Amino acid sequence: MQKRVILKFRKSSIIGVLIIYYMLMDSSFPFAESGSALNFFYWTKFALAIVVVSYAAFSVTKRDVELKSICKRTRHLFFIPWLLMILYSCIIWIMQKTAIPYITRGISNFIANIIPILLGVALVLIYREGIIRLVVIAICMMAFTNYIMGIIVNGLAFVVQLFNINCEESTFRIYKELHEIAYIAGLLLLYYFHKKEYRLNKGWLISVFIVFFFAWKRIGILALVMAFIFYALLKHINKSGKKSTVTACGIVALVLSILYVWMSASDELSTLLHEYGINMMGRDVIYSYFRKFCDFSIIYLGHGIGFVSRQFNFITWEDVGVMIALKQGLHNDLFSLYLEIGMIGFITWCVYQLIYIPQKIRKWFGIDCAVRCFTYIIYTFVTYTTDNTLRYFVYQMTLVILIAVTCYENCKKKNNIRQDHFDVKELRKECK
Repeated sequence: MQKRVILKFRKSSIIGVLIIYYMLMDSSFPFAESGSALNFFYWTKFALAIVVVSYAAFSVTKRDVELKSICKRTRHLFFIPWLLMILYSCIIWIMQKTAIPYITRGISNFIANIIPILLGVALVLIYREGIIRLVVIAICMMAFTNYIMGIIVNGLAFVVQLFNINCEESTFRIYKELHEIAYIAGLLLLYYFHKKEYRLNKGWLISVFIVFFFAWKRIGILALVMAFIFYALLKHINKSGKKSTVTACGIVALVLSILYVWMSASDELSTLLHEYGINMMGRDVIYSYFRKFCDFSIIYLGHGIGFVSRQFNFITWEDVGVMIALKQGLHNDLFSLYLEIGMIGFITWCVYQLIYIPQKIRKWFGIDCAVRCFTYIIYTFVTYTTDNTLRYFVYQMTLVILIAVTCYENCKKKNNIRQDHFDVKELRKECK
């Protein structure tokens, strides 16, 4: 009886879709507007994630060794930086005699950021590459839930506003500008761009594009363009050239990330964007508030992870004015990381993400796989500049899924090629 139940759960795509749909509740569900509802969905999301991770760890036993190895390696790649960050933060907390509320927030942030990693790996173990299709269906379902609610609340005027890229009214934007879903949609479009032989209903793929378009996240569009440009540059380069180019691009991205943090930690970013008429949506006010907690210096050590989110609890009207309503985060993950782990920590983190991870993937799975995964990293890094995607639960889960699945599909493709060569040799032997 137990085996039948496990088999049914493993093969049930509906359960997989519902799991991902539920993970989006606290960030994207239109009915989760009150504090009590948000808290309920937030905490139960982690509880459900732990259940799924436990199921994958103890019940999913009949999986090929290669898949388990890939999932283990992917889990380690994403888990190690968070482990190093919490250990570094412990040292900082002791040195700076940090107050207990900041320490507990840092520990809770650490846990909240490793659970999506574990959940992403668990879902790949359960559903293999089929999990991508389930993510597609889940985000489209959540997006269309919002669109239907937008029509109910605003009438047919909402349909018109869906096509308005300059929509400013909050009553429309709350159901249209779905931040996390939009970024996930862009990541999925990038995945399917690489995977030409995909098996997916074209209607779902069109739906992903529609969701991405309606949200009209400027940084998401820029991120997708940057990833495509990088891929176009490497498309016609030989394998040895690709290796050095990926590393070189990682170094360039590292330098640009440090430059961006310098601009964020000073008035340079605000001055530059205002000069070109780019609306920062009040982010410059928030950045200005947090600048007083740091210096742009090699000896700046940071305040430990969790500092930024905890400090938001102490912001007053006198500090940021109307932007006091912005409690979701700094909307600049690179600057946020710098504030928390300092200059050396930030540079180390960037080197790990932009250089170490692609090199490891290349070593394990080949340069073509590394190039594909690096485009996901580039896309993600661009979104880090003006949003909180490093802390978006389902986004980080999807990133883990895409990298694990991309590596798994690459291994399957190589194995199939080897098998075809072996079959040809055997056939020739029989003919002789």
